Amino acid sequence: MKLDTRQAAEFLKIRSKRSLEVARHRGGGPKYHKDAKGFVTYDTKDLVEWMSRKGVERIAYLRDLQLEIATMLVQAIAEQANIK
Repeated sequence: MKLDTRQAAEFLKIRSKRSLEVARHRGGGPKYHKDAKGFVTYDTKDLVEWMSRKGVERIAYLRDLQLEIATMLVQAIAEQANIK
């Protein structure tokens, strides 16, 4: 099945389609196809292959890291509120 960039980001559980656009520009992202008009699509089998190659663990690690950072920020804000 062919997906556009937004749909591919949702399929990969990536928060923003911009992440895929940057990966396309820098390289290292999933395989994509561009038609004569410049419209980009991703094949779901290529997305699954890319996830397997990169490892679901990496995605889970990034989510855990985001949660850890958010927790630290909340704690810092709470400490500031208690100081004042």
